[in-house]
Amino acid sequence: MPFSGPAIQGRDSCRRQLKKTLNNFFMTLGFYMFSSLRMQREASTIEAMIRIYCRHHHHGKKTPCGECLKLLAYARKRLAKCPFQEKKTTCSKCPTHCYKPAMRERVRVVMRYAGPRMLFRHPFMAVLHSLDGLRKKPGKRL
Repeated sequence: MPFSGPAIQGRDSCRRQLKKTLNNFFMTLGFYMFSSLRMQREASTIEAMIRIYCRHHHHGKKTPCGECLKLLAYARKRLAKCPFQEKKTTCSKCPTHCYKPAMRERVRVVMRYAGPRMLFRHPFMAVLHSLDGLRKKPGKRL
């Protein structure tokens, strides 16, 4: 094992600390760095669903309205703080509900409208989201 010395271990802990510091910095600005590709995909899926919903219900523009942007920011914040991270199932089947009841209802309305339309707009994302729903409920928090 040529790369297992104390210098390498120190470098790894330094990288972890830097990543944590950058993540905290970007969270204060409203940007979230997710720990895995799975969580990034989850964030992209909820963003696509909110865009589909907003385009039909609020206005026909490509950018979401202020109300939908707030919902998107809240959803991304909750995903970033999810205790299960990449081991999570879909939020509706999760044993820990991170959303406030009012926001959870808003997301449920968005997903109920946008879910079937995702098959036409973003079929790959829709299939992956459906497969995520088949995952087992996570047992322990990370």
